[in-house]
Amino acid sequence: MKGDDDLGRSLQKARTTTSKRRNRANRAINTTSHSIIETSDLASLLLEAELADRNFEAERNKTVIFEVGDGKKEAENAEKGKKVFGLEALQIPRRPKWNERTTPAELARLEKQSFLEWRRKLANIEENQHILITPYEKNLEIWRQLWRVVENSDLLLHIVDARNPLLYYSQDFEKYVGEVSSNKRTALVLNKADLLTSEMRQKWSEYFLKKNIRFVFFSAKLENTADNICGKNVLHHEIMSSEALIDFMKSFRSSSFVSMNNGKPFVVGLVGYPNVGKSSTINSLLKAKRTAVSSTPGKTKHFQTLFLEKDLLLCDCPGLVFPNFTHSKEELICNGILPIDQLRDPLPPTEYVCRRVAGTYLKTLYGINLQQGEENKLDARSLLERYATLRGFMTRNGNPDIQRSARIILKDYVNARIVYCEPPPSPL
Repeated sequence: MKGDDDLGRSLQKARTTTSKRRNRANRAINTTSHSIIETSDLASLLLEAELADRNFEAERNKTVIFEVGDGKKEAENAEKGKKVFGLEALQIPRRPKWNERTTPAELARLEKQSFLEWRRKLANIEENQHILITPYEKNLEIWRQLWRVVENSDLLLHIVDARNPLLYYSQDFEKYVGEVSSNKRTALVLNKADLLTSEMRQKWSEYFLKKNIRFVFFSAKLENTADNICGKNVLHHEIMSSEALIDFMKSFRSSSFVSMNNGKPFVVGLVGYPNVGKSSTINSLLKAKRTAVSSTPGKTKHFQTLFLEKDLLLCDCPGLVFPNFTHSKEELICNGILPIDQLRDPLPPTEYVCRRVAGTYLKTLYGINLQQGEENKLDARSLLERYATLRGFMTRNGNPDIQRSARIILKDYVNARIVYCEPPPSPL
């Protein structure tokens, strides 16, 4: 019996040891590949300490009180930040200069130092000027993936959601590409363009032409449908087919400013926020799903290379969120940038939807009843409670489950069951 007990303990110890090793390996992987957009104050402190290679001890008998901001204040301060600083203040992090004599350890140290200085600069803007910056990617490894994609690519396609293109557009990204090499070019791909009317596409076309920004309209969803997709000779406001988009990419390869690299393939990098349809765009180009598509933002964790043709290579960068003054947290949630399933307070993002969609539209879509005066705008809590009651979503206390209602309605907004498209900015 004693021998059996010893054998059992040995097996249990071996199983426990294996489990611990696996957990350590998983933690090591997650620290490098996991996207970090929102952090608590403690998590942010720990992350900065890790980047700075610092150890620290707790100071006792000190109390710090943190205030929680609200969405309206975020939006007001964001507009203030844009006017005071301009977009130039919110640069994306640059990779430090290096050469063949730079060792990997030295380069890693320089990258950490530069990245930490960049984060501190943004934090100083928030603290000293009382201006809020939207959540942005805080994981150095994700930015390293962007640096490598930019360095390896001849053409960078900046994929954005056509419903709200300026939310996803980074002017500094184009500037950074030019800093890396004057031979590299960028272009804007407005995906999900089928959700815009022809009139709306025409207005956005005029806007980008005035700004001298290269752009095309595309729809990965409609790629297998002949309707509403134009061929090679397209106007600025028309939606390109996959074949036309491939020809568009090839046109840069034949330009005089691009070197053929002695027979090496022409590399096209795809960059953009999570959930704008980068992977779906690649799938429509490849006609086969080699990249897993997910409704959870940030599915692709490392850049991937895929041959579209023998001499045409696609380079897919993980989705990342650029820092921005202009937009509130609820706007990031409603546009699929921040995950809906991790939502704590459902009212601000639902209110964002209600400000943009008429009550009569929501009544038709969900079958809810409206009271007098709610035809144009419906209160967020009223919408969630009525939807929950209609669907039988109740909490244990017997109250309408507004959290569950919000997740469904917000995902309908993200997935375009509720369709709203932002118009271009009005001329000053």
